[in-house]
Amino acid sequence: MVQINYMRSFSGNSNCFSLLFPLKEFTSESISEREFYLSLLQKAGYFDGKKEHCHTMIWSVHYDCICDGIPFTMVYDEDYDDITFAVGLEDLQQMPKIAEQLQALVESERRTCGI
Repeated sequence: MVQINYMRSFSGNSNCFSLLFPLKEFTSESISEREFYLSLLQKAGYFDGKKEHCHTMIWSVHYDCICDGIPFTMVYDEDYDDITFAVGLEDLQQMPKIAEQLQALVESERRTCGI
């Protein structure tokens, strides 16, 4: 079961979420959470893999994505190998839709793996 965990950003805005699930159930290979999500988002057409859509910050890498015309960001924390998703404040009302679509995408991948 994939759970959605809504949270606040470091700036105090309630515009972030993560998906909670055991990654090891999805592959027998040693794969990072970032590699898993990038592959999944590219297969779904949410991320195009272009370098101009990847932004390296001090402690994280931000990947610009789009889901049904709604922009969102996958934030990879390099220190903790952790993924968080964020929407712009102007798209806060759309955050549950994006979270649920990503949840369904992960669940679909899980079924594809026979789990």
